[in-house]
Amino acid sequence: MANNSKIILGIDPGTIIMGYGLIAVTGQQAEIIKMDVLKLNPKKTITKGFAPSTTV
Repeated sequence: MANNSKIILGIDPGTIIMGYGLIAVTGQQAEIIKMDVLKLNPKKTITKGFAPSTTV
């Protein structure tokens, strides 16, 4: 029997707030695995907004 399970990643690309969700789908059944938002600092440039908080 073939495995027809899928995990789908959905992204809502906002400028300052970006939403995402992971959904598991098996046959006709769907289940939310995780959904959340990433909030960026609008006072930083794009590259600084994604930079790690610690330096090496």
